[in-house]
Amino acid sequence: MAKCHRHQTRDVFLSFLKDPMPNGMEELSASYGPYNPEESMACCYIKCVIAISCWDEELIRESYQLTKKTSVMLRRLQAEYESVNTTLEKLSLKILISECQMLCALMKTATKRSLKHYLKAGLLLREAWKGFIGVQEKMTELCYRAGINTSKLESELASTHHDDLEDEEDGREVEDGALGTFELVEDINSFLANGNCCLSTVNELKRLKVISLFGYGLFHLVLSLIPPSLLKIFNMLGFEGNRYIGLSSLRTVCKLNADYRSLLSSVVLLSYNLVLRPAFSREQHYIDSGINNAETLLSGMGDSVKDTWADHYFRGHMAKLKGQYRPALDGFKMCAMKAAHLKQIKILSYYEIGLCHMINWNWGAASDIFLDMRNEAKWSKLLYTYLAAVCMGASERPEGSKHLFKELPGLYKKTMNQELESYCIRKANCISTGSDLRYECHLAALEILYIWRYLTFTEQQAEFMVHTVENRPQDLTPASLASSYLFLGQAWLHLESISRAQQAFQVADNINQPNSRDNYICVATLCELTEIYFYTNQIEKGKRTSERARLHKDYDLEVQIFSRLNSLPQ
Repeated sequence: MAKCHRHQTRDVFLSFLKDPMPNGMEELSASYGPYNPEESMACCYIKCVIAISCWDEELIRESYQLTKKTSVMLRRLQAEYESVNTTLEKLSLKILISECQMLCALMKTATKRSLKHYLKAGLLLREAWKGFIGVQEKMTELCYRAGINTSKLESELASTHHDDLEDEEDGREVEDGALGTFELVEDINSFLANGNCCLSTVNELKRLKVISLFGYGLFHLVLSLIPPSLLKIFNMLGFEGNRYIGLSSLRTVCKLNADYRSLLSSVVLLSYNLVLRPAFSREQHYIDSGINNAETLLSGMGDSVKDTWADHYFRGHMAKLKGQYRPALDGFKMCAMKAAHLKQIKILSYYEIGLCHMINWNWGAASDIFLDMRNEAKWSKLLYTYLAAVCMGASERPEGSKHLFKELPGLYKKTMNQELESYCIRKANCISTGSDLRYECHLAALEILYIWRYLTFTEQQAEFMVHTVENRPQDLTPASLASSYLFLGQAWLHLESISRAQQAFQVADNINQPNSRDNYICVATLCELTEIYFYTNQIEKGKRTSERARLHKDYDLEVQIFSRLNSLPQ
């Protein structure tokens, strides 16, 4: 196999961050061919990052096909190199094949949500897991034979990485030997410093250890974020994800600054800290910790990514989480400008701009953004039309809102978004038949923000919410009435009146929901009550309410609410 071109693969990823190509990954990968498998793998990762970030079904399929094609090429090389190449070159190929299997499994679960496809993805993950573990064991053996010491105390390694992870919510203990994967890189460095082995051999060992650590860490992090119901399938196949190991492994790769994987690790960790972590956590100190981690990661990436679309995108997220919406809007607008050649990243930026306008209750500007997205995006035109209609109705443009609601059934497609699109159509029907379109649209907009964990109130907005609910229309549906009291409770929490918030949530809980699909409102209300009961030391009430929340199933937006349920006290 040709020698790994470390700087070349890093340049491939840097060029993507600076000037992304719209549809060039397949051509770029083909141009590298079988003589540069590392570069081909870099193209697969770039395509996958774009596809998963945008959740575009067509892009995910294209990424899956590119990765599968790369995997076939790597297996062909593996057969050719069986008798003529060194052990280190064979191990390098084995790592790349395992990475391909992991990416294919991830994209298979994203596009096909059935037991059959989950099992297929699980089997692919098991093969990837075996590959990563096999490489780790073989490299430890090689180092032992070469005389490289790998017996450092794990407690020293654990303390090195614990400082960065002390605020993680997933505090499961690391199994014996898990942190041993970090030892080898430092041991190889000290061994090389003592001049005990050939420079090229030791550098190759170090490189292989880093890239295997990246796959190992990404594997653990992805599995730790999978919903519990789905995770049972993977546990049956003999493995589970440990978030601590995943984050520690990826941070190690960032610090070692090896090839493009150090940059990719930074992008993954930034996405985790600024996008996923806030979605999984309600505690402000966890969110603040994620912001601090992200600032450290961005500064560690250096000038090479400064003023790129990724830099502006993640800084926009940091500002949004801090409640600084003007800098956030500027960041996302700059991201869209820098990524003008890549439509998917531009649309992702527009979506964040629309959310910032919604958070500020700037409904008119939000509806204009979502209308633009509907015209440009391939992914779920129905969702963007629904968001535009809701924001338009909240901004007192009823005729335009009604017209957009009527378009929704014709935009429905049976794709991986069908659950969300079915919800939008059903909500649109309820809103259209209500007596007060503006009030219903306002509720629906707040509902979107609440489910996606973006609902915040200024003092003025909270007081407006209290006044609006107290003077609400009298002929609301049960679902709309329950939503009204759910958001009234949120407003009282912001105004620091816990007793009134508890009363509002109790009213919402007592409203009967005849449609089982509306039970997500019940679950959200029970989650709020549970936290209040535990906070006010009503422990038994809190336990009973938590149990009631977990009994609900098969309701709209179940996937969005599961992390909230899992974080409840019991």
